[in-house]
Amino acid sequence: MKKILIVSLKAGNGHVQAARAIEVALKEKHPDFEVKNIDLLDYASILSREFYGNWYMDLVNAVPKFYEFMYERLDARSTKLRLLSDRMSAQKFQKFVFNFNPDLIFATHFVPGNLLTFWREKYKKNYKIITTLTDYEAHPLWIDNKFDLYTVASEEVKDQMINLGAEKEKIFVTGIPIDKKFSQKFDKSKIFSSLGLENKFTIALFAGAFGTGPMIDIFQNILNLNLDFQTIIVAGKNEDLKNKLIKMSEGKKTKTTTLGFIDNMEEIMAASDIAVSKAGGLTVSESLAINLPLVIINPYPGQEEANTKYLLKNLCAFKADSPSDTAELIKNVLKKPELIKEMRANIKKIAKPNAAFEIVELAEGFLD
Repeated sequence: MKKILIVSLKAGNGHVQAARAIEVALKEKHPDFEVKNIDLLDYASILSREFYGNWYMDLVNAVPKFYEFMYERLDARSTKLRLLSDRMSAQKFQKFVFNFNPDLIFATHFVPGNLLTFWREKYKKNYKIITTLTDYEAHPLWIDNKFDLYTVASEEVKDQMINLGAEKEKIFVTGIPIDKKFSQKFDKSKIFSSLGLENKFTIALFAGAFGTGPMIDIFQNILNLNLDFQTIIVAGKNEDLKNKLIKMSEGKKTKTTTLGFIDNMEEIMAASDIAVSKAGGLTVSESLAINLPLVIINPYPGQEEANTKYLLKNLCAFKADSPSDTAELIKNVLKKPELIKEMRANIKKIAKPNAAFEIVELAEGFLD
């Protein structure tokens, strides 16, 4: 029986979601394999859990300009120093890997990937390592030519990887792995009925898992448009935000359904004509798979900026710099519905909904 390990790192949620998508595809195609899917931080020191799990997002939110400065200057030369620290905090992870003794490992973050290549060389292990990038840009920190194979989001990312020193023959353009539920067929009428909404132009507002961002101001500006549409708001785990938004929508002409943290995002996306959202790699890939144009508000520097640039270049999204700007963009779309049609046609050209299964097919070459 083949043993497969999938390892992610929860710095944001995208790496974990990508790992889960690969796990689902593996179990569907190879039910006889023994598959384990873990988060490195569950096997790391408290300091590492705080640094990668919390401080990263705190830094992005509190001092985005400093994060941008660091993002643009860190390169593969910093890996040696970071690896020394990571090795000391990941002894429990090393023990788990060696006890499980996998034939193949998927890494959806460079930190576990770097540890695994180091240990393989030092301890003469035989496992293969496939590393999956989860954004629409290649950062130097992902470059490790001891990886057996890279999977990337687009041809542009492949070119960036080659320019950064990765070996061309190891890089495969598959797209970012997402749950297959985002590429299924949907009955929009059923979804509208379950949400108490009508079958009409629908704007979705996504506040992210933790309900951050200027969602109240965005919603107020959209309500002020006084045009014919309805809204679905996903406020995430922020109950206070959810309650405020519900209050704002009471007695308004615009029909609104406000939700908290949900596990059926694919249905909300499928029911929507356009969504206001952040630009994480997984969110972008899910919206592409479901053919949903985005209005991206205040992307974080670094990865989100890169993801936004990719969508703008391919004419699949708009970028808004403020809540009032968001409302103006939506007003323009409502008055020119052909824009949505054009964006959907562009999305079809670059969407890669079957990435997880393509990645599993590539992996099969290592398992003969």
